[in-house]
Amino acid sequence: MNCIPQRVILSIILCLGTINMLAQRVNLSIAILCMTNHTYIRNENKENDVNVTVSSSFHCIQENFNGTDTMTDGPFVWDRPSRGVLLGIIFWGYFLGQIPSGILIQSFSVRWVLFTSLILLSMSTFFVPLVATKSLYLFYAFRILTGLASASWFPGFYQLWAAWAPPNERGLLIGFAYAGIHIGSAITMPITAALCQTSIGWSLVFYFYGAISFAYCIVWFIFVYDEPKLHPRISTKEKLYLESCCPVIKKRSGKQKIPLKSILTSLPVWAFVAVNTGLDWNLYTFLTSVPTYMREVLKFDFQRNAGLSALPYIGMWIGQVLFGWISDILLTRKVVSVSYVRKLMNSIGMFGPCILMILITLFDCQNKYVVVGLLTSGLFLSSGVFSGGMLSPIEITPKFSGLLFSASNSVGALTGFIAPIVASALTPDKTYEQWRYVFYLGAGIFLAAGLFFLIFSSSTIQPWAIEVSDDDDDDVEGNKPTGDNGTFKDKPLRHNIFDSLVRTGRDGDDDAGVAAVANRNDGKGDENNNKPLSI
Repeated sequence: MNCIPQRVILSIILCLGTINMLAQRVNLSIAILCMTNHTYIRNENKENDVNVTVSSSFHCIQENFNGTDTMTDGPFVWDRPSRGVLLGIIFWGYFLGQIPSGILIQSFSVRWVLFTSLILLSMSTFFVPLVATKSLYLFYAFRILTGLASASWFPGFYQLWAAWAPPNERGLLIGFAYAGIHIGSAITMPITAALCQTSIGWSLVFYFYGAISFAYCIVWFIFVYDEPKLHPRISTKEKLYLESCCPVIKKRSGKQKIPLKSILTSLPVWAFVAVNTGLDWNLYTFLTSVPTYMREVLKFDFQRNAGLSALPYIGMWIGQVLFGWISDILLTRKVVSVSYVRKLMNSIGMFGPCILMILITLFDCQNKYVVVGLLTSGLFLSSGVFSGGMLSPIEITPKFSGLLFSASNSVGALTGFIAPIVASALTPDKTYEQWRYVFYLGAGIFLAAGLFFLIFSSSTIQPWAIEVSDDDDDDVEGNKPTGDNGTFKDKPLRHNIFDSLVRTGRDGDDDAGVAAVANRNDGKGDENNNKPLSI
């Protein structure tokens, strides 16, 4: 394994960790369907079901529930509000854990903070069968613990990459690690459904994922270290290379002043917050509520429901790669400005799903596969945001991009709690007509966020973000990766997968790092640019 760079191994480990983290958070979206006694609830609401049939303009035939649907009723008689709280309360923990976890990561070892969080995350899943049978409120508490334990993952994720990812390899290394989000969402649902169908039943879901998470803790402890200099198996060449081109490793003197007022009054900042929040609202709605929609409205049997629920995430992963590649080509060839590319990709990621969500409301269970196609296409298009508005922190304030992302992520986490509760409140009778309002709301949020970003966003560094400390006076020039028209001043870096593998990064200070990603020196003294990766 010594022939593989340790930063590549770290990318693989973090990808697996992201998959694990997603699995712990979303397995309940499917497991709750086999934990609930649907027969009891259906009989209890039979009168409502009859009234729905009379009032519905679309008459759906309830399929599979007395035949091919092999899912047995679970032991829990939870009403819709209780199930909505179970699915959403995890995000209260995720929200409340953002700032404390950030403080812990800044103060202590990232390796140990995340190791402790992973242990708590594993426990909060593995012991669910025990606590769920004791008390619903105890189950609520464990879901909050799951959110708290997972809150530190992405702050620690970015903190590690600040020390391990050279500027011109960040797209490859971080992108691969981040792909665990979509992979985890795609594979967790069908695996959870299959586990539910075993003789052990729903409890096996939590034993399985809890055990996997405990095993990952061991992998984490063996392979992950805060900085290259602390890694016992890293080669000397790789360590020296990373220490030279990852300036966060270099210690600074003094404290950086945070222009809080300027950040809070900056329209480009709020444009990013709008995009992040709008995307999170719809992703969390899909994650927690759409499996229920596919069963209750589209009438898919349980096993097929889980498999088809995974398709949109595969589409999202493909879209993220495709739109990233397209935006790279547009910028590399200087076809249009950076600002144009960001707004174009963001508009695809916001307005495209908005239109498709409206179209979804026109189809019921008689056209169920059309709906699945629209859902998949919607998430595919939404991935354009990752090449659009989601890059704003790096472009408008590279110095404080982590701070901006953490603050915005806190707001986004709050939508994870609110969205499923709103969906449950809008669909008390589980009717097709009521579910349309869920999609109308999501479309409206996409539209509003997309328009706000289109009008107020920027792709140039804001004046308040160019403040420098005494020990990095030359950072101001390095903090100007774009020209007046938003295009690259120098020859742009092709940070696609192939180029990231064969080229080394540029040395530079902390603030020039972002410029190093965007620019390549035109042969003036940068001898390393054309050397193959040698570690």
